Amino acid sequence: MNTFDRLPGGYRLAFEVDMKKDKKLVLWVNIAAMAGAAVMAVPMAFIVPLRPLFDMSNGFGPYFLRFGVLIAASWLYIVLHELTHGAAYKLFSKNKLNFGFNGLFAWCGCRDCYFPRNKYIVVALAPLVVWGVLLGILCALCGAFWQEWFWVAYIVQIANVTGAAGDIYVSARLTRCPADTLASDDGLGMKIYVPEK
Repeated sequence: MNTFDRLPGGYRLAFEVDMKKDKKLVLWVNIAAMAGAAVMAVPMAFIVPLRPLFDMSNGFGPYFLRFGVLIAASWLYIVLHELTHGAAYKLFSKNKLNFGFNGLFAWCGCRDCYFPRNKYIVVALAPLVVWGVLLGILCALCGAFWQEWFWVAYIVQIANVTGAAGDIYVSARLTRCPADTLASDDGLGMKIYVPEK
């Protein structure tokens, strides 16, 4: 199924997901993200101890370097997450993208574009999958060779998974919709359209 620049005839609005207006949804997505972070962090702390992250036996320099890299990597990840959404959008559409950041979260959207359900799920989950694999490899390397850096990489991996909570929520809802469902996303709000019966 093609991506459309305007909504085809015979479709009706099924539901909206609006992170700007739906404070209850934002709350539940954030609770799910925090629970996910705990599920990832607590068991891992028993496998790979946190102690090397805070190790100052080599002086303050390496200690502050790790935390500086963690802060920089976390901010860089936010940008890369949205650019990955943008790259996935560009796989299916040539329409102009819009990016934004409001202090709480960043977004990428593609106005005036209607994506078939499965293509939109690819767009939504692309950062989780792409960065999940790359950060997983980095975590494995750090765990094997540079344990003091493992938690730096793993905290970014936790941010990758928990930062995709909204994308996972929308994708899960879309999987329950018919295959010919269309999704429109301006970055903060999504409108889901299904064929009229």
